[in-house]
Amino acid sequence: AVSRPDVMARLGEKAPADWAGLLELGRRASQRNMKLAIGLRGVHSLMTFFTLCANLGRPCATAPREPFVELATAREALEQMRALLSLSPAEALDWNSIELHDAMVARDDLAFCPAVYCYATYAESDQRRPLRFHDFPGPRGPRGSTIGGTGLGLSAHCANPEAALAYARFAASAAAQAAFTRHHGQPARIDAWRNAEINARFNGCYGDTLRTMEGCWIRPRFAGYLGFQAKAGPLIEQHLRGAIAETDLLDRLQSLFESAGREAGAQ
Repeated sequence: AVSRPDVMARLGEKAPADWAGLLELGRRASQRNMKLAIGLRGVHSLMTFFTLCANLGRPCATAPREPFVELATAREALEQMRALLSLSPAEALDWNSIELHDAMVARDDLAFCPAVYCYATYAESDQRRPLRFHDFPGPRGPRGSTIGGTGLGLSAHCANPEAALAYARFAASAAAQAAFTRHHGQPARIDAWRNAEINARFNGCYGDTLRTMEGCWIRPRFAGYLGFQAKAGPLIEQHLRGAIAETDLLDRLQSLFESAGREAGAQ
């Protein structure tokens, strides 16, 4: 989650601890012509949906042989997304994560966003209005969100595996991981997230979101999944725009997930 500290101070509010508190914050903010915020364009709609389902205790499937999602959980997650959207500007459906951060820095009516990629540079002091990052306020309290599956690997076809392995060791070292933050990268090592100097530079960003990161649900990574992701995100976005009914959306998501699994089996 991320907030505009000065806007929150004007509202006399603290970061909400759960989704009910988030919506209450949004209602109070709207009385003063302020809003919540979220980026829901394309894949961001899917990641928010994933996160809410996982937080409700019934995460989406990670293997294509399983039903994609438990329907009651999916409906509750979509209801929560629609409630958030009703308290956010209409542009939320057009924003990706970077555009969401840019809007929160530039505008003075956006108080709090519950779920967004953590771009720490927006918390630095050279921003017009530095942001502050927080743990994700889940339906059942502070919980993990959704994390990707990107990593560093060594190909079996590598021409010089010793050199590649040496580079991988360097990239994973404490010194290199800490250096990533000086270039606005995202470190993987826990010691970088707990580093006091790094946190001071980024207004506590890493330490204040560590609980969320440690409790994350990892999205599917089977062969064929990325094709599903590319289509599923825009479908959820279209539902939130009112263009696709909820039942139709859930049927289409299940069909897409099954198709991704068949494609994976053919590879």
